[in-house]
Amino acid sequence: SHKLNAIGDSALPRLQTMRLSVLFFLLFSLCELLHDASCQTLQLVANSLRTEGLSTPAGVHTVTPLLSWRLELTHPDPSIRGSQQSAYEIIATDYSSGNGRWKTGKVASNTSHAVYTGDSLSSRDIVAWSVRVWDEHDVPSAFSPVTTFELGLLNTDNNDWQAKWITNPKFQSGVTSLPLFAKNFTVSCPVTRARLYIAGLGLHHATLNGQDTTNEVLAPGNTKWDTVVEYSTHNITLLLASGPNVLGVALGKGVYDAETPTNGRYAKFTQPPVPLILLSQLEYTCADGTLVVIGTDPSWQTTVSGPQLDSSWWGGEVYDARKEIPNWDSPSGDRSTWAQASVTSPPGPSVALVGCSAPPLQIIQTLTAVSVKGFPNNIYVYDLGLNFAGWPQLTMTGPAGTVVTLRPGELLDPSSGMVTQSSTGSPIFDTYTLATRNTSQTWHPRFMYHGFRYLQVEGLATPPPLANVKGLIIRTANDAVGTFQNTDMPLLTRIYTNIDRAIQSNMLSILTDCPHREKLGWMEQNHLVFPSVMYTYDIEAYARNIISKIANAQTSDGLVPDIAPEYVVFTGGFRDDPNWGSA
Repeated sequence: SHKLNAIGDSALPRLQTMRLSVLFFLLFSLCELLHDASCQTLQLVANSLRTEGLSTPAGVHTVTPLLSWRLELTHPDPSIRGSQQSAYEIIATDYSSGNGRWKTGKVASNTSHAVYTGDSLSSRDIVAWSVRVWDEHDVPSAFSPVTTFELGLLNTDNNDWQAKWITNPKFQSGVTSLPLFAKNFTVSCPVTRARLYIAGLGLHHATLNGQDTTNEVLAPGNTKWDTVVEYSTHNITLLLASGPNVLGVALGKGVYDAETPTNGRYAKFTQPPVPLILLSQLEYTCADGTLVVIGTDPSWQTTVSGPQLDSSWWGGEVYDARKEIPNWDSPSGDRSTWAQASVTSPPGPSVALVGCSAPPLQIIQTLTAVSVKGFPNNIYVYDLGLNFAGWPQLTMTGPAGTVVTLRPGELLDPSSGMVTQSSTGSPIFDTYTLATRNTSQTWHPRFMYHGFRYLQVEGLATPPPLANVKGLIIRTANDAVGTFQNTDMPLLTRIYTNIDRAIQSNMLSILTDCPHREKLGWMEQNHLVFPSVMYTYDIEAYARNIISKIANAQTSDGLVPDIAPEYVVFTGGFRDDPNWGSA
């Protein structure tokens, strides 16, 4: 006690640190001698296991997927650094039976990834796997929690795909509605597993017994559709009912059918009309192992008398709620007047069907309007607080037949205070026709998206309350892995936030140049903005997917165009320019 007082109280923390360091050294020396996993300084990061860069993916389109994991240092002494993996072991089993598929044994390696080289894999296989690692002192970690990956339908020539491409030949833009399709079927066995494999061109929205089959939106993603179409894989086991079921699919045009939009709406470019087509295969496995396949064929029913009258990828949507068909996608619906679907050709003579290798597009965040200002003639301008890419959603009431117009915009006109579309292309607007007098109705677009902050609502006698005006932010669901903040210089934080918002607004199925005027895969963002994207988001799978689209855009003479996928060829030196094509 006397000596401590002589040294002074200021030395106490230093003495305590020395004692703790000696204790840590003795404990970890003993752990290393015993090779005790509880003393492992390297641990697997929770939920970090990935297959082809994705967490528990379905629809994997390779029999040799890349498995990966992340590590973290857990040494109680923060001054200890430099630990590294010296070996790993992976164990993989069949998910259903539990039978072993692959056991690597201890592999000397400091890399945190490995290519699956176990028992051969086939379509629909589900593999469960786990990994453990050894640190530089040869101390093993515990095995990670088990994760899975699921293969999709790998082949088109061995009956994997029994479905046929179908269409409604009566669809005519501006004359009919966009097509709806439905298939009745009955489940008469206990079901252990059910999947929906689907690709609708331009875009699809699938429901089972009136319930969405996924939270994915704006699928499938942009590809060179005459050579590659990405299909989605949905786990519908919990949606399937015993007895009667109905699978419903609505199709939109997207950029695939870039024909002239209705009512003079804006379009970046136009092309001759093409049929909207659907390929869908629902499969379920009975408890006795029987596989039942329900694919698109002429037995499907279809109509072009629905409420979705038009959808332009750039210009907006037209929806008439008076034309809604009650329960059209449920067993109780009346489809007696619907026609039979027609079998049609695929989008290309040798098109490849591949499971999507990137995260899906999803609604990532919901905004609520922060202010509203009224103008004459029943015009109301809402501010959603920030610029974003996605859908406006409006809950409204009014007399049946009331036409409500939504005009999105990034800016307000400084003289009038109303929305201006001078920066986005014009006119861009959605229209919604109310169905029932004074009954609350909620709507958002389905088959396109806008880039905007302000929403001008026209046609309602009174302004909807702020809580009824939403903004649904849409982007690819890449996990956020990095952020930046500078409390000493808030301006730097604001600059970072603005850059991140711009990235999110253009991180769709391709990295676009803007979320309104063009929505094209100009490739300058793939290399000029890549560091910002890479340090902020986990884009392992996303980047690989984009690279495949760039490769697929290459022409027969070796040119990689400045836009990928290349849906339109621009003149004036914009097709082969290093400012864009250096990606």
